[in-house]
Amino acid sequence: MFDRLILFFFYFFMLSKFFSENVKILPKYIDLINFPLFAFLFTTLVVSFKKKSQQDGGETRFILYSFGIFSICTIISILFSTSSILFPASILFYVGLIEGPVLYISLNKYVRKTEKMISNLNKYFIVLLIFNLAIVFLINLPEFAITGNPDKISGAYGNNQNQFSTLLLINGAYLLGYNFMKKSRTSVVIITQLVIFIVFYLSQFRAATPFFLVSYFIIIGILYGKRILYRLIPIATIGAILIASILYLTESDERVKGLRYEEWGDLISHPLDFLYLGKFQIYGSVIDMYKDYPETILTGAGPGNFLSRANFTFNYEINVKGKGVGEIIKDIFDIKYSYYSDLHYKYVKNRIAQEIIFGTYQLSNPATSYLSALSEIGIIGGMTIITLYIFLIIKSIKFFRIIREKNPQYIPLAIALVGITTYVFQLAFLEYYWEMARVTLPVWLLFWAVKTIAYSKSEEEQEDANNVSQNNNLLNQ
Repeated sequence: MFDRLILFFFYFFMLSKFFSENVKILPKYIDLINFPLFAFLFTTLVVSFKKKSQQDGGETRFILYSFGIFSICTIISILFSTSSILFPASILFYVGLIEGPVLYISLNKYVRKTEKMISNLNKYFIVLLIFNLAIVFLINLPEFAITGNPDKISGAYGNNQNQFSTLLLINGAYLLGYNFMKKSRTSVVIITQLVIFIVFYLSQFRAATPFFLVSYFIIIGILYGKRILYRLIPIATIGAILIASILYLTESDERVKGLRYEEWGDLISHPLDFLYLGKFQIYGSVIDMYKDYPETILTGAGPGNFLSRANFTFNYEINVKGKGVGEIIKDIFDIKYSYYSDLHYKYVKNRIAQEIIFGTYQLSNPATSYLSALSEIGIIGGMTIITLYIFLIIKSIKFFRIIREKNPQYIPLAIALVGITTYVFQLAFLEYYWEMARVTLPVWLLFWAVKTIAYSKSEEEQEDANNVSQNNNLLNQ
């Protein structure tokens, strides 16, 4: 029953924005379906905390300790900031950063038919790929051709085209792993990957381009070894030159100009200029807050009170129509005005000018998951979350190596995990991605599946164990 509930949730949750924002046959309230799931999982974990979990190499213990430390730091921060915080924002902050680990712990405790569940997850990511590519080629691309607006390239992610890139990375890595496992022809590998890169290119998430490429270099290096990387570098260089040439020759086409990738040249030629933008200034602002209010080093400014996505939702997003959950939050909590804390006003709003750079706010806005928890619940709680995501990367590489030797049929899932953990960690520089359920929940779902596969016995080991058991039975007789 639990397994079916989780599968149903993920199918519905990852496709629902298409029906609520694109087709608009579902209400926007459906975007909050992850919160009832979190409440259910959190409650069951508290009630049956001593329930036996699946065995692993200590990963679950580490995640449980991290969960405990983060929870304690959040509670302490709330107690020290009761006069300045908005309690609903504090809850949203906590849920946003911890719902991934809660999902993992729940899966580890309650899934019993692990082989069947993992088999279903294998199919799940294939279904997601097919459904999203169908939307892109049948709906998004025609809209882009008519309007010239690359924001239309969002698959099943509605108005969240930037979040769509995380699914592209998972699917691209999965396809790469699948073709590697099947020893597909080079032409098949190139064509399938070209589809992923074309969709990413057209989606215009320019700020994430280097992160997307770095993640690909990592997964290609892990799959094929260093030799292929050395061969890939000159090919990638030639490809970049060709793309730059095409952009130059077609710059009169408004649709191509709308993509604005040529502006990366300005960034590369004048890198120091960008240190004065909000994306970099915010680090100095947080240090200044620590200096002026030393207690915030340990307690932070209060959860949801300074730089998190929860803070953004209750300060800015509640005034934006048609995007995000701000309007819904406004109705649920009957909030009529934006809520800005004194510290947010002093060190963020009045210091950092958010302006359009290269057609986007990505480089000028101060949003970053690296500083979200550090600034709001202090050094200990913040470093706990950062360490947790570094831990995911390290373990995903370890699991891939185990699976390649023991269960190679699961290489696609394992390399997809490596790709998405490295990508999401880098994306945290650009936005509050560690607080976005459609980004983090698939990561933790994959982590559970790959971890379970890594510690399961291979077919040969299972057969040996059965033989030993039979021999022991014969001896006893």
